[in-house]
Amino acid sequence: MENKRFLVLVSMALLSQVTVRGSSMCPQQCKCRWKDGKKTVECQRGALGALPDSIEADTQVLDLSYNILQRLPARAFVDAGLVHLQKLLMRGCGLLQVDAEAFVQLTNLVTLDLSENKLRVLPDAALRHTVALRELDLHENLISHVPAKLPAELTRLDLSYCRIDSINIGAFKDLKQLQHLRLDHNRIAMFPTNLVLSLRSLQGVELHGNPWICDCRLRALHRWLREVAHPTSPLCKFPSRLEGKKFSDIDLDSFACPPQVLVTGKKAQGKAGSNITAWCPVAGLPTPAVSWFLGDVLIHNGSKVGSATVYIINEIYEEKGSLLLLAGPVMKDSGSTLRCVATNAAGAATASFTLTVDFSPNLSKEQILGLTVSLILGIIISLCVCIFLVKRRNKQQEKINGTLQLSFPNGGGSVVAARTPDEQNDEYESDEADEQELEYTMTRLPPSRTGSLVTTLIDTGGDENEELLHRQPQRPLTGVWPAQALALLDSAAPEHVMYPTTRAPRHSLLPDFAPDYTNSWSCHFSTLPRTQRQDPSLYGRSYTPEEAPLCPSFMNSITIPEPCPPPPPLSPSIC
Repeated sequence: MENKRFLVLVSMALLSQVTVRGSSMCPQQCKCRWKDGKKTVECQRGALGALPDSIEADTQVLDLSYNILQRLPARAFVDAGLVHLQKLLMRGCGLLQVDAEAFVQLTNLVTLDLSENKLRVLPDAALRHTVALRELDLHENLISHVPAKLPAELTRLDLSYCRIDSINIGAFKDLKQLQHLRLDHNRIAMFPTNLVLSLRSLQGVELHGNPWICDCRLRALHRWLREVAHPTSPLCKFPSRLEGKKFSDIDLDSFACPPQVLVTGKKAQGKAGSNITAWCPVAGLPTPAVSWFLGDVLIHNGSKVGSATVYIINEIYEEKGSLLLLAGPVMKDSGSTLRCVATNAAGAATASFTLTVDFSPNLSKEQILGLTVSLILGIIISLCVCIFLVKRRNKQQEKINGTLQLSFPNGGGSVVAARTPDEQNDEYESDEADEQELEYTMTRLPPSRTGSLVTTLIDTGGDENEELLHRQPQRPLTGVWPAQALALLDSAAPEHVMYPTTRAPRHSLLPDFAPDYTNSWSCHFSTLPRTQRQDPSLYGRSYTPEEAPLCPSFMNSITIPEPCPPPPPLSPSIC
């Protein structure tokens, strides 16, 4: 019984090592055998230019490494009946092109090795049928980017020694099962933060041999490499201050971007005695430290800048920057130059502010409001006064060709005060109140004084007419002076006319409401001043001032009837 059992075991061992070289079931250039429990066909270094024929359909492992296949056509394995492949090795075959349909129906494929070939690109759709793929080896190809749409079940991916210079942020986002990644010896300089976040499930990574730019964009990678296994620490290529240094030897703050000062205005301006602020917003990673200088002198919190006390507040959370507050500056502090300097490991940036202190009246808001209201009220009142004065001035006094007419109720008639040539530019101004006051005074003066008062109103130019106005006090002027005033008016008239004695016409300068006394006198003098004709027969003739003889005695030529009825008074409203 034991002998039979021994013979069975020996037979099985022999069968497992049997080689069918040269038979129709195993190609001549290949070895067909069971290896690691899988039916394996090994055709390495056979100078094959295409897939060999007569490979059994149940083959699970096919090794075609180091042949000269160059091109992998569509449906290459389906047409050969090899749809049960689990492991396909095509290392160093000189492949230049892989058709997008080359791996169709290889749904059981777990391992694919296309390394050490000359592939520049692997079509995005080439691996869409290999849904069970766990390991993909593409190292030492001419690939310049990570293939898209990689199978979601991948656990190992080798893209080392390629020509990859950048990686799409979403290249690994669907590879939730990925555990080992090789990207070493490429041309990768940056590794975005989002890319790091998509690789949190990795258990090992190799990134050395790349020209890394060690600035703030690699801060996330630097932190991650502290957590994930990596056999070799990457080296920095840039910037020069970190060139050749290992990531493991550099602290996180050294992975920095140069700071920037984002100042929009270059003035710190305000009122004297108030608070003046200067805001210095900054950018940079890590957050730059901000210092303030007056010229080249460092400003400390609580120190003095001229007459002002300095307070510095640094903001590092939302909008990053530094606020400089100057309390109580004065006018003489104007013109000072304040400098804001932001620094981190990558360098420094600066901005300058010019301090401008304006004069301030030190008025409160309430005082300013009160002054404004007062100003407005003053303007309104001034407008009202101006309107009143204009309306009052429009009530013009009655003027008769440059003369002012006044009425005297008790004296009778109207007296017209004529202006001398020296007074032609003067104005007689009077309103109702002044006129009424004059009339009131006149009623209380004795008649003998009326002549003196009239003298002040009528300027005769110093000629003979003054005798008429300075009559003796015992001779009342009640019925005399109105007619004589008319004579004076005629003597001041601009016309060179002599009127007949029988009926002198109404003087052209008298207004319509003035009483007419020309019928009361036998003689009415109507010539220019100082020109009176003695011969009545010549009254109808016109004379120029040069031709008319001078009257020798003005008073002797006047006939005064007695009594003279007083003229009716004129209404003040008419005057």
